[in-house]
Amino acid sequence: MKTQTRSGHLGKFSAAEYTLLKSLALGLCCAEITKLIGLNNEQFESICSSLFQKLDAANPYVAVKNAFQKNSLNKYSVVV
Repeated sequence: MKTQTRSGHLGKFSAAEYTLLKSLALGLCCAEITKLIGLNNEQFESICSSLFQKLDAANPYVAVKNAFQKNSLNKYSVVV
């Protein structure tokens, strides 16, 4: 996977973290995201952990909420 990063007010997201965040914002569940991105459970948990730490979140709902509040996501960035 590419190591391209996205800058935001919360620091930098890897391409995988940003894809995961956008997928969560679209309402996809963990199993769907894992299959869509092609990750095993261990990789998925690692990316989630890193993303949640950057967003000071304990769950997907809070991660998405914090990302929107800090302008790391907006309604246009999650459109497919």
